[in-house]
Amino acid sequence: MGREKGGSSRNKSRPSSSSFAAAQVRAAPVGFGGYVGSSLVDSTFSGERETSQDLDGEAALHLKRLSKRDPTTKLKALVALRAIFKEHSVDELSAILPSWVFEYKRLVQDNNRQVRENVHGAMADLTTNAGKGLLPHLRSLMGAWWVSQFDPSREIAEAAQRSFQVTFPDRKKRVDALIYCFKGIMTHLDENLKLTPQALIELGTLPEEVPEKLERILSCSLLALAALLDVLVGSTSSLWKEGAVESISAASAAAGTGEPVKEAATSLFFKHKFFQSFVKNKSSQVRLASYQTLLTYLQHIPEVFTDEENLDNFVKLVLGALGEKVTSCHQSMWDMILLFSKNIPQAWGCSSIRKAVLPKFWEFLRHGCFGSQQISYPYILPFLALLSPQFLAPPQDFFLEFFGSLWQGVYVPALSIADRLSLFKTFQECFVWVVKNSKRYAEATSDKLLQDFLVKEVLLKIVWCQYADLSCQIFAESSQDQDFASAVVKFPTSKSVLPRQICDEVAATIISILIPLSQEGVLHAFWSGFQSSCVGVLLDTSSGNESRLARLGTFFSVLDVKIPNKEESSNTWVLLDVVQPFVGKGFSAIKSSGHPEALRLFGKLISSYGTFAFAMKEQILGDSIRRRFLQEVVPWCLSGDENRPIEPKIELLLSFFEVKEFHSYWKPTIDCVTAWLRPGDKQSELNENDLFQVEVLATLVEKFSDRWVRLVKPGGNASEDGSDPHAFEPWRLPKLDIVGLVVASSNNLIHPSCVRLLRNFLSPVIPKQSLLSPDAIVQLLEKLSTYLLEVLDLHDMPWTRAAPSLILSGKANYNVNKAHSGDVEKVNIFDLAMSALEVVEVTLPSLGAMQLVPTGPQLLSTMFCLYWAFLKPLLRETSEDKLEGSDDERGEEDAYPSVDGGEENTLNQDLTSTQNQIERSRYSFLKCLQNVRRICSPTIYQKLGTECRGCVRRILTEIVRSSLVSEEPSDVVLTSSLCASWVREIVEYFCIGEDEIQATISCTLAPNLFWPNWVAVPPPNDNSFPLVKPSQKTTLIEEEVHQRFCAYTDTLAKYLSPSRVYAGCDSMTSNEVYRVWLVIELLCSWEWPGGSASSHLLEFLCDISRHSTVEKIPLLLDICFRSLLAGSSFTSSGPIDHEGPVESDLIPDIGSPTRALLTLLRALLNGEAAWRRGIAEKFFFEYVAKSSNVTDSADADALKVLPFVLSILMPVMRDSDLGVFDVENFQSLKRIVCDWLNKALSFPPLVDFEKGSTELIGKHWLEVAVACFPLQMPGVSSGIAAAASAKVSLQETSLLLRLLRRQFLVARDAEAKLLSSDTTDVMLELVPELTLAKLVAASVAYCWQDFSVEEWALIMKCLRKWVDSAVIEYEEMTEVVVNFHKGGQEGDLSLQQLSERKILIELATTALSILILLKDINKLETVTALRALGTLRLSNWVAVEDHMMESVLRILLATGLSEAAALEFNAGGDAANTISKHRMAESSLWESLATVALGASSRAREAAARAADLWGVGKGSISALYALLLSPNSSGALQWVAFQFLSTVPIQHLAVTWGGISQNQGEVGEGAEQEAAKGEAALTTAATLRPELVKLLETPARLLLQSSFTSDLRLHYLLGWSLLLMRLHSLSPLSPTRERLLNFVRDSDLSPTLLDCLFQHIALDLTSGTSTSRRRTAPAGAKVSIAATSATRAVSSGTVSFAVENLWPVKEESLVILAGAIYGLLIRVLPACVRIWFTGLRDRSTASAIENFTSSNCSTQLLADEFLQLQASVVPDDTLSIRANRTLREVIAVYKKEEACLDIVIRLPSCYPLRAVEVDCTRRLGISETLLRKWILSMAAFLRNQNGAMLEAIQMWKKNVDREFEGVEECAICYSIIHTTNHSLPRLACKTCKHKFHSACLYKWFSTSHKSTCPLCQTPF
Repeated sequence: MGREKGGSSRNKSRPSSSSFAAAQVRAAPVGFGGYVGSSLVDSTFSGERETSQDLDGEAALHLKRLSKRDPTTKLKALVALRAIFKEHSVDELSAILPSWVFEYKRLVQDNNRQVRENVHGAMADLTTNAGKGLLPHLRSLMGAWWVSQFDPSREIAEAAQRSFQVTFPDRKKRVDALIYCFKGIMTHLDENLKLTPQALIELGTLPEEVPEKLERILSCSLLALAALLDVLVGSTSSLWKEGAVESISAASAAAGTGEPVKEAATSLFFKHKFFQSFVKNKSSQVRLASYQTLLTYLQHIPEVFTDEENLDNFVKLVLGALGEKVTSCHQSMWDMILLFSKNIPQAWGCSSIRKAVLPKFWEFLRHGCFGSQQISYPYILPFLALLSPQFLAPPQDFFLEFFGSLWQGVYVPALSIADRLSLFKTFQECFVWVVKNSKRYAEATSDKLLQDFLVKEVLLKIVWCQYADLSCQIFAESSQDQDFASAVVKFPTSKSVLPRQICDEVAATIISILIPLSQEGVLHAFWSGFQSSCVGVLLDTSSGNESRLARLGTFFSVLDVKIPNKEESSNTWVLLDVVQPFVGKGFSAIKSSGHPEALRLFGKLISSYGTFAFAMKEQILGDSIRRRFLQEVVPWCLSGDENRPIEPKIELLLSFFEVKEFHSYWKPTIDCVTAWLRPGDKQSELNENDLFQVEVLATLVEKFSDRWVRLVKPGGNASEDGSDPHAFEPWRLPKLDIVGLVVASSNNLIHPSCVRLLRNFLSPVIPKQSLLSPDAIVQLLEKLSTYLLEVLDLHDMPWTRAAPSLILSGKANYNVNKAHSGDVEKVNIFDLAMSALEVVEVTLPSLGAMQLVPTGPQLLSTMFCLYWAFLKPLLRETSEDKLEGSDDERGEEDAYPSVDGGEENTLNQDLTSTQNQIERSRYSFLKCLQNVRRICSPTIYQKLGTECRGCVRRILTEIVRSSLVSEEPSDVVLTSSLCASWVREIVEYFCIGEDEIQATISCTLAPNLFWPNWVAVPPPNDNSFPLVKPSQKTTLIEEEVHQRFCAYTDTLAKYLSPSRVYAGCDSMTSNEVYRVWLVIELLCSWEWPGGSASSHLLEFLCDISRHSTVEKIPLLLDICFRSLLAGSSFTSSGPIDHEGPVESDLIPDIGSPTRALLTLLRALLNGEAAWRRGIAEKFFFEYVAKSSNVTDSADADALKVLPFVLSILMPVMRDSDLGVFDVENFQSLKRIVCDWLNKALSFPPLVDFEKGSTELIGKHWLEVAVACFPLQMPGVSSGIAAAASAKVSLQETSLLLRLLRRQFLVARDAEAKLLSSDTTDVMLELVPELTLAKLVAASVAYCWQDFSVEEWALIMKCLRKWVDSAVIEYEEMTEVVVNFHKGGQEGDLSLQQLSERKILIELATTALSILILLKDINKLETVTALRALGTLRLSNWVAVEDHMMESVLRILLATGLSEAAALEFNAGGDAANTISKHRMAESSLWESLATVALGASSRAREAAARAADLWGVGKGSISALYALLLSPNSSGALQWVAFQFLSTVPIQHLAVTWGGISQNQGEVGEGAEQEAAKGEAALTTAATLRPELVKLLETPARLLLQSSFTSDLRLHYLLGWSLLLMRLHSLSPLSPTRERLLNFVRDSDLSPTLLDCLFQHIALDLTSGTSTSRRRTAPAGAKVSIAATSATRAVSSGTVSFAVENLWPVKEESLVILAGAIYGLLIRVLPACVRIWFTGLRDRSTASAIENFTSSNCSTQLLADEFLQLQASVVPDDTLSIRANRTLREVIAVYKKEEACLDIVIRLPSCYPLRAVEVDCTRRLGISETLLRKWILSMAAFLRNQNGAMLEAIQMWKKNVDREFEGVEECAICYSIIHTTNHSLPRLACKTCKHKFHSACLYKWFSTSHKSTCPLCQTPF
């Protein structure tokens, strides 16, 4: 850095040591070009530098480095010098000072800020140590030092000041130093001010740096001059902040130098021609400094401006600065101008003022001071006061120009509020000052003329006319003054219109001028013009007059605010001169024009000024004014006009009533507006005149309500808010009640004027008060309710037909019409109902205050019935899923969907016009109803009284129950959801407190004929337990009603919280229980449409358990346990003998108390370990051990539930990981279990099993005994480990083993009996086999160490028999399915057809669990285990294990083949769904089978696949595995097994391409072989791919990208790509199969769709924003993190199995993990596909996000693998060497041929492989440039477009080079193939001997031999 490009790092002139460098510095010439600053160095200084022989060499070197141009070099040198300055002594520093002074004066003008700042720091360090040694150099140094303290950069200036103050800490010393160096400073300033751009260039400054440097030097020098004058002449300076004593001492020190300084400054002033070149400089910084310098001259040396010869120049110089446009200069400019005007007043008499100064001043004002309003406007008035009057003649012209220009500043664009206020304040102050001081500018006789002139020409014609948007011609026409007319022409204000947003400010400015001048008697002309202009505005009827009227109103409003007390003597001019003349002259004009704005203006005046707007107080009570009001004002205000609205007249009329004296005229006014009423006539039809009067009255009432507070306040008898009811009584009149009832009863209610009148009548003017009496309001609401009930009767729901009778409660005076057969009547009903809704809308918020019972509750109930009937059903039309999401999560907009959409969309063209009219009326009614619904919040209804709310709740709950118990069929889910939402609204709107909420819930859940079904509800005061009833047969309608109540209760618990609904309290910790029967009823019912008890109810019960102590079970659970246990024995119907483990999907008899008990118990014991055992022991000893179910007299029905209860309790009670066992409880458990085991031993063996009661009880006792030995423990994976960790006594295991041996004694006989039995009795005979299998499983887990060889052999035999029976069952099922579809049978395959032997399934499940136990035993390595394993292996365990594994895989493939066959023959997939659902019902079997299958060896897998292919049933093993993998209802474990088999050897190659395991008959059938043959012939890969895989890969992109994130379509698509990518990764790079697969991927162009899909799941911060992007539920940061981890793992491992293993159950997060893994594997296996897709992205933000993701998570590992592959590569010969540089990400391949080398450099990007690699050649070894470029391009294309590694590209390049050198002979001249100099090949061949030579060798041969013959054959070449 700092060195010239291309320069040598070291040359002869560079010193090689510090001493030599020091010697060179001593001999160097002085300075840069011989200059110091801007002057040449004198001879003494040069001689001093040349003779300084003791200068330190290191310091000299650094001083020399300061002359370098590079700023970094200078900074490093300054840092080094600062260290030297701190360490060296004074004598050593004295030698450095001469050179330092020279460098310092140059560096303080350097363009680099850091250099300038650091040089002052070095100066401070130097002066601190040098001390007085600085004195000889101070004068030459001080000029630059002083100027640098005024650097434009604040940091640099402060650094310079610090260095100066460190050197001279006392202010007196600083002044002394300045005095001592005064001449040197002035000389330096003079030189700086002389500088020109050319001079700086000559001094070595770069041309591009000259402007900045010159600007800085000039501004600093001018500021330094001003500061020097302040210090030495004025004895002040803003640089130093010292106390008064130091200032006095410094002033005394400078006292004697004033005159020499003035002389020198004066000389400098004239020498540089008054600094006028600096004042006119283009740089604002220089101009600002010149203004400050001139200001200093005016302060300290004002005599320089008194030269009469140069006065005109001074005026142009100083006052001409008014043309300054830079805001930052205006402060100094004004200070200079004001001081100049004050000190040199005669300057305003110069001739150049009018030509050179005033035009600039007017321009300055017109442009708003060029943006410095806050700075410049405060200077205007002082500036105006300094002007001498004698120089302003004539004053009219000057001030007219002045105020006109000043006012033009209003129109400057983008003025801020503060700027405008500053302008208006300046204008007001200047105008008032000039008017009041008019005598100063005119004689005593003419000052009045000047005042009138200013008022007319400025205030009236300019300000007022522009404010009121008037042309001043209206004043010129009546003016006889010629000057006045000329002024009008000069200021055409009609072209300037004030912006509307500043009208208030302008009006305030005008009034601020009028107030001080109102006492001067100079405003007569203004008021005269003001009144005439106002009358003209009132008479104007043009369209643009509204803004003028509005501005007049604004003016009067501001006037009212500015002068609040009009009655004071000083303010009477407002009434006498302004308001009263305007009102008196303007009312006639208003009647003539009738403009609304004019009417509003008069209304404001009357409201503001009251009676004083007409006359003074003593005149207002006259009869003439009253008579005029009643006979003229009232009729005119109430009369209509077709062209004008009535509202402004009404507002004007009401303005009179704001005056107390007019209150008595309210009744005559109402009589006038209701004159259309005809007494004795019902007036069912209103004519047009009546409707118009109704509209007038509606407007009057509406405006009356708005003005109520202002109407009553003048009387003094109202409260602050006007809510005194007594003040309201005089305004309430009987005629208004009559009008309201007449309008409500007429057929014209649908007219907008009638609706508006009734709305205004019912709107409360004050709380609880309206213009109608309470009786009239009740009658009116009853009439409106009638209209609403009639439209409710039109609805088709059953409950709506019953709702009117429930609402009316027997009242007969409503007369609801039930006959609505005519279409016209329907239209009228909807229209009347909509009108009634619009009226009721304003009443609803005030019903709480009115307390109208029963009218209010009936009306509210009607409204809510309308909401439920007409708005809630829209949920069915607007929601795709009726129960998706909670209503709590939806807002009001979702609960009541919008019906907006245009009437045209709701009409049918086929309907008649009347039917379309009905639809229009209904649509309008719905919109109105929806609007009413939205505006009412719960707080409005909760303000109702207790009685009113109770009535509403009673009515609405009865309506809800009528909907639930309706005997008409309906959608259960929809009905229950609607009813629950209705009750939620009842609770939200009409319930206060928990008691009211519980009363409402209880009312809706009260028992009836159909509800409840399982529980006998005890009376309210009965504390007995609810009794579970036996199951009874019910009709369809009874079952539907029961389902409605169940679904309703479940949904209501979701809405209101389960504790409120189930427990009857708001807290889960409460011990008061009200609805135990409800909990038991739902548990027994278990499932209903749309839900089950497993959701909210079980979660609630578990929460109750968690909040309780272990010692005491909550009361609710205690009652549930006792009731369910009591009801389990007699309500369990049907055989329960074949039940398996207690899983939610395997418990039979859904709806039984048994299932309810078991499910509840399992849910409670799945919680935290802290209280889990306590609850289990409490339940066991409290409910099981003490129950009569386990007594000696228990029967089979009582015992058959106990094994399932024990299977849930025992894993918890025997778990040793849950803490220390209670000794007493353990002993009790041991005693009970031993009793049960002995009880089981007392019964005959299972071989004697018959259907008799004794054998059945014995079997049940055996099952009870086996259930006491759990095979699964929480947190333990294997059964052996579970048994080892279980707390079981030796006595118990001994009894268990004894029980097993007793059964084995007759096992042979049992087997013979089973084989000889008939087919019909197989299920009966398998019952003991199943019980025996369970006993064997428990014995193997707990007693396996005690088995003999014979017992093991018998277990192996039984185990093989049981599994073989399952194999036969499933293979038969597969044949049934295949034959069923192949035979073309129609219909669905039911579960009964698939399997009718469920006991075999359970037996197989138990057998698999035994097999898993045996495999776990073989994994043990303890001494005891090894001894027992020897016994096991003697029983032929290895052969049995192989046979069992083969059987398991046969079962697996058999079920896959059946589903594959169903898919093949049934395109819709119904049969396949049936099969997969059948597997879901047997989930325990398949979970165990998957566990066993995962441990199968490769040989076993291959044998099973070959057997399935040879079987010939179905499509083969691979199709079966694909069917299992893609099954929609299969278990996750089974799908993981299928993927594991398809993605690993020996089946992996068959999962992607066609092939067969067997050479004879394999999976490839005849059609498949033909397809494969065609693929081989055509070399196409698509034909050889598996059709299942092709179907997955070719999923349409549109369907894929628009599907749900967890859809099966996406899941299957990603699994297909996972199989393909893992297969590609397993193939070698040179494999033909891999090449064909790569060609398929490239040709099919499927990878872009995959990548688009992947990055929908990987939610990067910036997405492409396409329409296919969907909403994501997880945070983007979390998704990116898990996807990044998965991608990194996939890149390093080369597999996605880790992501697929935990994929099920499918969640969005698991798919994100899979997407990240696929992307990592894709970028490893198919980098070119990813690169091509990436380069095609158009969104830069998306591309950048993907690039960052890849480089952070994938590229590092990929690059490491590439470099490892290169380092591990073995080159077969020595011609090629490869070097890899990981740091630079470069690979260099060197090809050596003899002495020459050919180098290829491959550079990899950081985001490899997204960006293309760079390939370059540094040496080309005789290869032509064209050929070399071809190789480079081919290599780059290979790395860019092919999916090959760098090593493959380098090997391809080496092959090309080898081919180039193949057959090339060496040159016969140099005996080398490659030329040693130019590295060319022998290319020039002899035509005779055909030998080739290098061109350079041949040229040398010709030149040296002096002949042109061939070197070999000597023929002419």
